[in-house]
Amino acid sequence: MTEPVRAAFDIETVSPQLSLDERPEFEDSRQFEMLGGAVAYDDPDGRRESVVYWRDGWGPDAELDLIETLIDALADADRMVTYNGTGFDTIHLTGRARIAGANAGRREPLDRAERLLARIDHVDLQPPANDAFGSYTSLEEALTAVGIDPAETDPTAFDHGVGPAGWATGSETPVQSKDVARLGEVYLDVVSASDEESAATGRSYTETAHRDRQFPDGTHDGVDREALEAMLTHYARADVADLFDLADARPF
Repeated sequence: MTEPVRAAFDIETVSPQLSLDERPEFEDSRQFEMLGGAVAYDDPDGRRESVVYWRDGWGPDAELDLIETLIDALADADRMVTYNGTGFDTIHLTGRARIAGANAGRREPLDRAERLLARIDHVDLQPPANDAFGSYTSLEEALTAVGIDPAETDPTAFDHGVGPAGWATGSETPVQSKDVARLGEVYLDVVSASDEESAATGRSYTETAHRDRQFPDGTHDGVDREALEAMLTHYARADVADLFDLADARPF
């Protein structure tokens, strides 16, 4: 029997609808937008590789294009490995396809997302990790528990130019998911600055009163898009790089 092609999958999101002190409802797709996604592949011959995709601006069409790109990236996989995928990633893959699709008049991304999730064998590693290691076990804690050193993203290794106002934690400590949610908005603002259509439609699409005051004036001045993207890519790739080894470490 041919071994299935496994794909590890993880999304990154922003929450421009919320002010910085608001905690999102994590299953409510109205409070999130797709920012990017990482897909790693584990072929039966032992080859492993990963790819990261980013949204190319604000607005529903850019978000839907990202969703379709991620669906394409998973098209040849028989099995999808995630960490909390049932509680976050798959919820918002379809939820954002539905919301953005309604705004853009595009139904196909939602149909494709639903067909993908109905077809693929989805293995979510967080529930067994919670059972073995604690009521809520982070990915980093699960990796450590089975003897895998979690990868960290050092922001000082990238000349990104994002000042302290662009961070949720700190600009000199390892990047965390809450940082990515804020840095992702900076990234999309920088990307959209050269795209008049994205810049014009993005703010009305997010239906927010907060985006204009989230970051002090000058937050985006001097930001190097390529370096910022490289840092975010390093972080996103780390979220999927060890999922196959974690899956193979079961039973926990």
